[in-house]
Amino acid sequence: MLTMAMILNKNQIFVLDDEDGVRKSLETVLASEGYNVKSFPAGKELINYMGQMSFTAPAVALVDLRLPDMNGVQVMQKIKELSPETEVVMLTGNPNMDSAIESVNLGAYAYILKPYSMDDIKNVLSRVLEKQRLIRENRELTQQLKEWNEKLEEEVYRRTVALQESYTKLQSLYEMRTQFITIMSHELRTPTTAVMGFADTLRDKWKTLPDDKIKQYLSVISEESNRMVLLMSEIFEIAKLQEGKLKLNLDDAPIVPFVGKIIHDFRLRYPGRSFGFTEKDESVNVSMDVLFLKSALSHVLANAVKYTPLGENIIVFTEKQDKNFVIQIEDSGPGLSRDLRDRAFEPFYRSMDDINRKTPGAGLGLTIARGILEGMQGSIRIEDKKSGGSGCAVVITLPIKT
Repeated sequence: MLTMAMILNKNQIFVLDDEDGVRKSLETVLASEGYNVKSFPAGKELINYMGQMSFTAPAVALVDLRLPDMNGVQVMQKIKELSPETEVVMLTGNPNMDSAIESVNLGAYAYILKPYSMDDIKNVLSRVLEKQRLIRENRELTQQLKEWNEKLEEEVYRRTVALQESYTKLQSLYEMRTQFITIMSHELRTPTTAVMGFADTLRDKWKTLPDDKIKQYLSVISEESNRMVLLMSEIFEIAKLQEGKLKLNLDDAPIVPFVGKIIHDFRLRYPGRSFGFTEKDESVNVSMDVLFLKSALSHVLANAVKYTPLGENIIVFTEKQDKNFVIQIEDSGPGLSRDLRDRAFEPFYRSMDDINRKTPGAGLGLTIARGILEGMQGSIRIEDKKSGGSGCAVVITLPIKT
């Protein structure tokens, strides 16, 4: 069965009339007008033809109201059932108009009284085809409107999501900016105040101060200056990471001696802590940027030093795990609850414990370490210690080059 969505053949006209003369005259005139005309002498013959699989729907069917095998209204109803958009025009020679009017009420486009002029037929066909043209255009416009509406809804949804993401990002950036200003104003003010205070004291009382005091004040100035330099370095590193401008120069190199050299430097720098490390598997290579990986490991080790009391141990384990090389750095501090371990890598995050309240820092070290390691296709996370006891284990994973 044909459906409403079917496109009609606008040049196809069916003529149904039991009079040979009427059919032939209509065929001749309509064919001269460019129509493709097919005529039928009986209603059942037309219906059977329309039931064929190869049937092409006509734009218009001219149907005699009175037929020998069935009446024209029945034929019209069957035509409409098979092809709802085909328009039916009734031809009637009956002076009683009731049947013709009834046919219009039941779905006929119009009726034409016999005898009719060919101009009457042409005018009706012109109106029918114009109506069908408008229906087609309306359908196309409706479909276009539907497609545009779907695209608009999709675009509105996409823009809404993008706007929500931008708002969330902006809100996050605003919060980070507020944190940054608060932390930086505190972290920079403290060493700056110390440097200025001791520098002023040395300038005004240099000649009267004993040598040990001068050395002490210069040591403080040096220490606080180094602290400011480190802080500024962290700020530049975190800015590069957040802007995606961190450029790594990767080379394959043995990882174990590299880690051992950094730990050796920390042993010299922090003689009050014990650093446990056994060098083995020196043949393991990873793809690394030497300067940035040193920065990442130094941030993690400095964090371990901060949380490890004087005289306590920092233990570094290394091992191969499948295609990865794992570095595990364990401190002897108070530890960090599991619900806060992911937050430890957020910029400016510092847990509100006694150590953090008493120890300077911007809370950027682990953030920087994570950004560098991820740039090397590695990872970093906080876990429980292998060695047991209080404290945390920072686990670093780097892919092994084979």
